Amino acid sequence: MKKFILVFSGPSGAGKSTLINYLLDEFDCAGLTVSHTTRKPRAGETDGRSYHFVTKEKFLKMLENDEFVEHIECFGNYYGTSKKAINDIFQHKDICVLDLEYEGAYAILHDENFKNKCVGILVLPPSFNVLKRRLIERHSETAESLDKRLNDSFKVNKIAKYQFVLINNEIEHSKRKIIDIVHNLEMAEV
Repeated sequence: MKKFILVFSGPSGAGKSTLINYLLDEFDCAGLTVSHTTRKPRAGETDGRSYHFVTKEKFLKMLENDEFVEHIECFGNYYGTSKKAINDIFQHKDICVLDLEYEGAYAILHDENFKNKCVGILVLPPSFNVLKRRLIERHSETAESLDKRLNDSFKVNKIAKYQFVLINNEIEHSKRKIIDIVHNLEMAEV
């Protein structure tokens, strides 16, 4: 099987994590990268599994050493996918899965070293009201972060690079679409 990178992107609450977890359960040959961040761990998150939690100084040193394929500053914290994280997945798996914000997705989908093996999947909710409801039901947002996420949710100004746009209206339908995408990629040239 050829190796490729699936880049999932979309607003918080669109259902990316649900679809990624389903994909990882269905395909043993797929692995999710663990990103680096300077933010503090949330309840239930563990270092090395949820994120690599690092200091701002460590992150900036890694950035200076060109260790990231993409990075962003979001909500006052840094996030980035290291080249090592991708290579580690490819040592044992054929499909490397990334869950990225729009800017990070744009960066890797245009990176000279990775763009020919990358496939972008933009996951969107069916409407703004559905997105707002999903975010509120998660009970993980402050009023300020909810407003920020909602205001930033549909700022997709580089949508043309995504090979697939998936409107996540009904989860079972979306799961079938993800399976179809992966099966078609396994048979096609990425």
